[in-house]
Amino acid sequence: MNSTNFFNELSADSKICIFKFQEYLVLKKVHQNKRKMQVAFEKMMSIFGGKKEYEALPVLDVGERCGSTGYIDYIRLDEMTAPMMRGTDRFGRRFFIIRYRVRNGCIDRDCQTFFERFSNQDSWAQSSGLYPLIEFQGYIIDEGLVNEDAFSRLKNAIKTKSSGDNTIE
Repeated sequence: MNSTNFFNELSADSKICIFKFQEYLVLKKVHQNKRKMQVAFEKMMSIFGGKKEYEALPVLDVGERCGSTGYIDYIRLDEMTAPMMRGTDRFGRRFFIIRYRVRNGCIDRDCQTFFERFSNQDSWAQSSGLYPLIEFQGYIIDEGLVNEDAFSRLKNAIKTKSSGDNTIE
């Protein structure tokens, strides 16, 4: 007997039970993903001192814009009304952006954006101009795994308002 015949021979109550169990498994997976994303977001908020401090940042409305690579790499310096801002893009991905003065560079100012890479995964990426505030390879959080070196350098840069020759202002 193949699986199609087996399923067809089940009672209506048994079929309903199977569908409800499948739905439960899907909802459980969705809930687990949301929880992982929340943990990653809480870790990123801790860079600022916690939720209260993060939420005190001014909000930058990016509207319906979207970068060609899926990165939040389209924000211009002249849009920023404060050195550090936060927001949500058209896909519901949270981000924060930091503006800083560049010393010893061919430009005066630059910015670096940190954002949820996907709307359903616990990974945070970054995008920057010519002179990143902090430089690192890969994601700062990759499927829940934290790049501790990059994370601590970013946290320190926000705390001290500087990183190397760059000053947050």
